[in-house]
Amino acid sequence: MAAGLEGAAVVATDAVISIGVGLVKFATFGLAGVVNAKVIAIALLIGGVALPGAFLAKALIERLPLHVHTAILDAVVIVGGAAMVVNALHVHTAILDAVVIVGGAAMVVNAFVR
Repeated sequence: MAAGLEGAAVVATDAVISIGVGLVKFATFGLAGVVNAKVIAIALLIGGVALPGAFLAKALIERLPLHVHTAILDAVVIVGGAAMVVNALHVHTAILDAVVIVGGAAMVVNAFVR
């Protein structure tokens, strides 16, 4: 969006980033020794359930006008950022509050700046 991506390119970019983040998490937790057969089974189950959603999203994106898709993405980012700020106000750890409030505010501001 802010990088000039539109429609399916936004979804594809998000998918690639999610795979990269997932691999880094898996490696980190694997090295920490907390990945066991149960964790892997749950991850595969979640992935298997989420896979049809990717095809549904593709079908929706192909049918949605670009401005509607962009508005939906903006709304999701704004709501997510606002939820982070509200959640941080309920947590009483000062450093965590500051980090989450700044991150949430940055997400909301970024949604409006293109």
